[in-house]
Amino acid sequence: MAMAGVIRPLELRPQSHSWTALVIETAGLGHITTLTAKVRAPFDVPPGYRLVIQEFAHGGSPGALPIASAQRAVEGTELLRGLTLRLFRNCSASAGPTRVVAWLEPGAADLEFDGLEATPDDATWFASASAQRNQAQLILTPVTRSAPTRPPPRCATQAA
Repeated sequence: MAMAGVIRPLELRPQSHSWTALVIETAGLGHITTLTAKVRAPFDVPPGYRLVIQEFAHGGSPGALPIASAQRAVEGTELLRGLTLRLFRNCSASAGPTRVVAWLEPGAADLEFDGLEATPDDATWFASASAQRNQAQLILTPVTRSAPTRPPPRCATQAA
Protein backbone atom coordinates (compact mmCIF):
# COMPACT_ATOMS: atom_id res chain seq x y z
CA MET A 1 0.00 0.00 0.00
CA ALA A 2 1.48 3.36 -1.05
CA MET A 3 1.63 6.33 1.29
CA ALA A 4 -0.13 9.50 0.14
CA GLY A 5 2.36 11.99 1.52
CA VAL A 6 5.97 12.59 2.32
CA ILE A 7 7.04 12.08 5.90
CA ARG A 8 9.42 14.73 7.06
CA PRO A 9 11.15 15.11 10.43
CA LEU A 10 9.47 17.44 12.89
CA GLU A 11 11.40 20.66 13.42
CA LEU A 12 10.56 22.22 16.76
CA ARG A 13 11.17 25.86 17.48
CA PRO A 14 13.78 26.57 20.21
CA GLN A 15 11.13 27.53 22.80
CA SER A 16 9.22 24.27 22.18
CA HIS A 17 10.24 22.05 25.07
CA SER A 18 6.98 20.84 26.59
CA TRP A 19 4.43 18.20 25.69
CA THR A 20 1.85 20.88 24.98
CA ALA A 21 4.25 22.66 22.64
CA LEU A 22 4.90 19.37 20.86
CA VAL A 23 1.16 18.79 20.38
CA ILE A 24 0.68 22.36 19.10
CA GLU A 25 3.52 21.91 16.63
CA THR A 26 2.44 18.48 15.36
CA ALA A 27 -1.21 19.56 15.04
CA GLY A 28 -0.20 22.39 12.74
CA LEU A 29 -1.14 25.11 15.20
CA GLY A 30 2.03 27.13 14.60
CA HIS A 31 0.09 30.38 15.13
CA ILE A 32 -0.08 29.61 18.86
CA THR A 33 2.58 31.40 20.92
CA THR A 34 3.47 31.23 24.58
CA LEU A 35 3.91 33.68 27.40
CA THR A 36 6.22 32.53 30.18
CA ALA A 37 5.28 34.04 33.51
CA LYS A 38 7.22 33.63 36.74
CA VAL A 39 5.18 34.30 39.87
CA ARG A 40 6.71 34.76 43.32
CA ALA A 41 5.37 35.45 46.80
CA PRO A 42 7.29 36.23 50.01
CA PHE A 43 5.62 33.46 52.04
CA ASP A 44 4.74 29.77 52.19
CA VAL A 45 1.26 29.11 50.82
CA PRO A 46 -1.03 27.09 53.10
CA PRO A 47 -3.01 24.21 51.54
CA GLY A 48 -6.27 25.04 49.78
CA TYR A 49 -5.22 27.95 47.54
CA ARG A 50 -5.19 28.43 43.78
CA LEU A 51 -3.12 30.75 41.61
CA VAL A 52 -4.87 32.36 38.63
CA ILE A 53 -2.92 34.19 35.93
CA GLN A 54 -4.39 36.06 32.96
CA GLU A 55 -2.99 38.09 30.07
CA PHE A 56 -4.84 41.06 28.54
CA ALA A 57 -4.18 43.29 25.54
CA HIS A 58 -3.12 46.79 26.64
CA GLY A 59 -5.93 49.23 26.10
CA GLY A 60 -8.56 46.49 26.05
CA SER A 61 -12.10 47.40 26.95
CA PRO A 62 -13.24 46.99 30.58
CA GLY A 63 -14.69 43.55 31.13
CA ALA A 64 -12.84 42.06 28.15
CA LEU A 65 -11.88 38.40 28.36
CA PRO A 66 -8.17 37.62 28.69
CA ILE A 67 -6.25 36.50 25.61
CA ALA A 68 -4.58 33.76 27.69
CA SER A 69 -5.06 32.30 31.15
CA ALA A 70 -4.05 29.50 33.48
CA GLN A 71 -4.78 28.36 37.00
CA ARG A 72 -3.40 25.74 39.33
CA ALA A 73 -3.41 24.67 42.94
CA VAL A 74 -0.37 25.89 44.87
CA GLU A 75 0.96 25.27 48.35
CA GLY A 76 4.12 25.28 50.39
CA THR A 77 7.23 26.94 49.08
CA GLU A 78 6.30 26.83 45.37
CA LEU A 79 5.72 30.59 45.18
CA LEU A 80 8.54 31.37 47.59
CA ARG A 81 10.95 29.75 45.12
CA GLY A 82 9.08 31.16 42.12
CA LEU A 83 6.64 29.25 39.96
CA THR A 84 6.94 29.38 36.18
CA LEU A 85 3.73 29.01 34.17
CA ARG A 86 3.33 28.96 30.42
CA LEU A 87 0.22 30.52 28.89
CA PHE A 88 -0.76 29.59 25.34
CA ARG A 89 -2.31 32.25 23.11
CA ASN A 90 -3.27 32.94 19.52
CA CYS A 91 -0.62 35.09 17.81
CA SER A 92 -3.16 37.47 16.30
CA ALA A 93 -4.78 38.06 19.70
CA SER A 94 -1.48 38.94 21.35
CA ALA A 95 -0.11 41.40 18.77
CA GLY A 96 1.21 44.42 20.62
CA PRO A 97 1.91 45.05 24.30
CA THR A 98 0.08 43.01 26.93
CA ARG A 99 -0.60 43.19 30.67
CA VAL A 100 -0.40 40.14 32.93
CA VAL A 101 -2.26 39.82 36.23
CA ALA A 102 -2.01 37.06 38.81
CA TRP A 103 -3.75 36.45 42.10
CA LEU A 104 -3.91 33.92 44.89
CA GLU A 105 -7.27 33.01 46.37
CA PRO A 106 -8.75 30.31 48.59
CA GLY A 107 -10.14 27.35 46.69
CA ALA A 108 -9.12 24.50 44.44
CA ALA A 109 -8.20 24.88 40.79
CA ASP A 110 -11.16 23.82 38.69
CA LEU A 111 -11.49 23.08 35.01
CA GLU A 112 -13.44 26.27 34.27
CA PHE A 113 -11.66 27.28 31.06
CA ASP A 114 -8.29 27.35 32.81
CA GLY A 115 -9.21 30.51 34.69
CA LEU A 116 -10.44 32.33 31.59
CA GLU A 117 -13.57 33.64 33.31
CA ALA A 118 -12.11 33.94 36.82
CA THR A 119 -12.18 37.32 38.56
CA PRO A 120 -10.06 38.39 41.55
CA ASP A 121 -13.05 39.01 43.85
CA ASP A 122 -11.69 36.74 46.61
CA ALA A 123 -8.01 37.46 45.98
CA THR A 124 -5.81 37.69 49.05
CA TRP A 125 -2.59 38.44 47.12
CA PHE A 126 -2.34 40.19 43.72
CA ALA A 127 0.29 41.18 41.11
CA SER A 128 0.32 42.97 37.76
CA ALA A 129 3.09 43.54 35.21
CA SER A 130 3.70 44.30 31.55
CA ALA A 131 4.82 41.40 29.39
CA GLN A 132 8.08 41.99 27.53
CA ARG A 133 9.45 39.63 24.89
CA ASN A 134 6.80 37.02 25.81
CA GLN A 135 7.90 36.99 29.45
CA ALA A 136 6.54 38.47 32.66
CA GLN A 137 7.81 38.57 36.24
CA LEU A 138 5.19 38.99 38.97
CA ILE A 139 5.54 39.34 42.75
CA LEU A 140 2.34 38.90 44.72
CA THR A 141 1.52 41.53 47.34
CA PRO A 142 -1.31 41.56 49.90
CA VAL A 143 -4.69 42.88 48.83
CA THR A 144 -5.91 45.63 51.13
CA ARG A 145 -9.60 46.15 51.30
CA SER A 146 -11.17 49.20 52.85
CA ALA A 147 -13.68 48.62 55.62
CA PRO A 148 -17.26 48.70 54.41
CA THR A 149 -18.93 52.00 55.05
CA ARG A 150 -22.12 52.07 57.06
CA PRO A 151 -24.59 54.90 57.30
CA PRO A 152 -24.36 56.71 60.64
CA PRO A 153 -26.84 55.45 63.27
CA ARG A 154 -30.06 57.38 63.49
CA CYS A 155 -30.44 59.59 66.52
CA ALA A 156 -33.46 59.09 68.75
CA THR A 157 -34.65 62.56 67.78
CA GLN A 158 -34.75 61.52 64.11
CA ALA A 159 -37.13 58.62 64.74
CA ALA A 160 -40.15 58.59 62.51
